[in-house]
Amino acid sequence: MPISSCGYAVGTGIFTPAEIHQLQTGITETINRIARGFLTPYATSCPELPFAERLERVAQHDRAYAVALVHAVFADAHHDPRIAGLAEHPRLLDSVTRLVAPRQITGQVIRVRVKIPSLPQTRSPWHKDATDQRSPVVLACWIPLGRCHPRQWDTGSAARRV
Repeated sequence: MPISSCGYAVGTGIFTPAEIHQLQTGITETINRIARGFLTPYATSCPELPFAERLERVAQHDRAYAVALVHAVFADAHHDPRIAGLAEHPRLLDSVTRLVAPRQITGQVIRVRVKIPSLPQTRSPWHKDATDQRSPVVLACWIPLGRCHPRQWDTGSAARRV
């Protein structure tokens, strides 16, 4: 997995479909937990829909409610053990170790972000997590949990900048 001249590397085969499903489930369960705590009826959160469609459908019917759910995912999903476990995922660690060599991995921060077409204000715009050579951040991993294409990377939906 070489680093391109644009400063990113694309890893494939790091996660199995079952592992991606587990990450999706962690986010889904976060949404369910939060949605049950609101006065808005739980059915408004569209729990019957697949992961890739759910928040988009909610946003089409109730933007404020959808934004609240998205922000709950931002604030809480990283505590789910399936998502927190990314810090110790063997194939991810192996890929990261090779990319940062000869440097050593000294820590990690896991943040969950979602990209909902109907909620452009919740997207993370293109940015560099490492601002300059003095930054302790050497590598950022973006892990798409749904289908994406390299054309979408500039809007924060896939693995990219190193």
